[in-house]
Amino acid sequence: MKTFGNMAAVLALIVLAGSFARADEKIDKTKLVAVWKLVKSDEDAPKGATAEFTKDGKLNISFERDGKQEKLEGSYTLEGDKLTVILKKGGNEDKDMLTIKTLSDDKLVIENKDGKKHEFEKVKK
Repeated sequence: MKTFGNMAAVLALIVLAGSFARADEKIDKTKLVAVWKLVKSDEDAPKGATAEFTKDGKLNISFERDGKQEKLEGSYTLEGDKLTVILKKGGNEDKDMLTIKTLSDDKLVIENKDGKKHEFEKVKK
């Protein structure tokens, strides 16, 4: 389950893509809608994992574990710089609240409740 929690944190990082975000700034939710690739993490998370945020609030995460491709589905909401991610695995749901630290056209940095940061790059189509 720890890997699942780490993936939730990683996915949350993918959500935003703009300038430096402060609590008093409004994050442009449309910039979050994209596919993001994990490039750096303060935790043991699968590098190269991707998170897709859709305009209708869905979240799809893909990563490789033990040579096998894994996928998680869930949803997200964004209020200010706070990103709430809910991932489904089997009959369970894992809910995480993340803070968007950086969101630009090509970079997303999120921070989990333990202060661990995850950096993503936007996947070019």
